[in-house]
Amino acid sequence: MNMSNKLSLAIGLMLLAFLSMQCNEDLCEFINCQNGGNCIEESCECATGYTGKFCEERLYLLKTITYNEQTTQNFTYDEMNRIIERNQFFNNNTRVETKYTYLEDTIKVRLIDLLGQDTVYHFLIDQSEFRMDHVYVDNFSNYLTRKYFNIDSNCGYFNAEFYRGSNSFTPGSLSSYQQMDYFGNCSLIIKSYRAENDTLISSRELIMDGSNSIYQSAENRVVDFNLPYVTNKKNIQKDTRFKSNGEINLNGSYESSFITNEDDYPLSETRTFLTGEVWEITYEYY
Repeated sequence: MNMSNKLSLAIGLMLLAFLSMQCNEDLCEFINCQNGGNCIEESCECATGYTGKFCEERLYLLKTITYNEQTTQNFTYDEMNRIIERNQFFNNNTRVETKYTYLEDTIKVRLIDLLGQDTVYHFLIDQSEFRMDHVYVDNFSNYLTRKYFNIDSNCGYFNAEFYRGSNSFTPGSLSSYQQMDYFGNCSLIIKSYRAENDTLISSRELIMDGSNSIYQSAENRVVDFNLPYVTNKKNIQKDTRFKSNGEINLNGSYESSFITNEDDYPLSETRTFLTGEVWEITYEYY
């Protein structure tokens, strides 16, 4: 190779290297990641609570809930906007910790209560059979398994079975079961029966309002201890609990009114119990 060819080759390699550096530097030049997102290798990495190609969609994941300016719940999420930690602080500075671990078909929930007792729960998800098994495991001599069946795409599960007496993930004997009847706007009536004689134990009527639901997670359905059967739940406007004889149980029954933001997510709630107690609740989002 003569000197001229060598010089041309050197110049070509230098030009190629320069262009390569320019391309590497300019990968994100024309990508506008919104809402605090960062462009990394031509893709947007979104801040907590946002999703979409350019982080343009806000999920309104809960950040804090405050009750009567005393009790507070704080929520932390992973890069997939799934809840990984929930801490509840009381006015006497005690704390309940809840931590979430996501496996292929299981969500493990670890709860450390006020007394320091460490309990692990498992949510086993079977999407093909539209079923969820909620299994209590650690610190229980008799395990309790809850099986929820027949989920639909709008509201939730239509029935559930509760088993006791197991010492593994295999359910023991059926102790009770529930039936959920939905009507307008995902409102529902839940009836609980004793399995041995099919007698009614209690019932509960939940009236949902028309505002957007409060998300605690992108996996909201499977980590809600209280209402796992309501998937795309709205917010509860009225919760009425009935005894087996049909009388209203004042304890726990309440009505709520909400103040919402421009996207129709609740900012505050006034919850008035039939006992006369009133809770003022505020919500903050990522």
